[in-house]
Amino acid sequence: MGRPGGDETAGGEHLLEFVTAELSREDSRRTSLEARGLSISSVAGGIVALLVALRGFTGTTLSLWHAGARVPLIAGMACFVAAAFVAALTNAPRRIPLVDPPELLKLAPELWEKPADGVNRMIFASQLAYLEQAQRGNDRRGRFLFAGTVLLTLAILFLAITLSIAAA
Repeated sequence: MGRPGGDETAGGEHLLEFVTAELSREDSRRTSLEARGLSISSVAGGIVALLVALRGFTGTTLSLWHAGARVPLIAGMACFVAAAFVAALTNAPRRIPLVDPPELLKLAPELWEKPADGVNRMIFASQLAYLEQAQRGNDRRGRFLFAGTVLLTLAILFLAITLSIAAA
């Protein structure tokens, strides 16, 4: 016998499917944020290497230590280092305990005989707690990524100012 409205699936099952899909989206979001954070670190490191190489190749034609170029050069280098550090925070490991395997093993005999609805409620509660922690962690990663992007942009701006002063 079906439920009113012809839907055979209980609301709790829909909620469990929804939370499971949200967990999948948050996992994808985390992967994307981490990849973009690594990109910022790579770009910052690459530009610093190019700056050092430029200094070595140009010899005395560009005076990067010109009195007016020192301040933006130092500010730019500080921003590169800060951008790389902040971007690395997007990849900082975070432990979010979802399941305690020994505890689950203890509960397994009892849960095995329990109706699916009760088990689904426990899974739902566990996944909902994980989803909340995952969203908070991804929001932090997003803020770190934004800060890293701003710092990288400032570093490039300072580098451009330095090169324009040094070339003058």
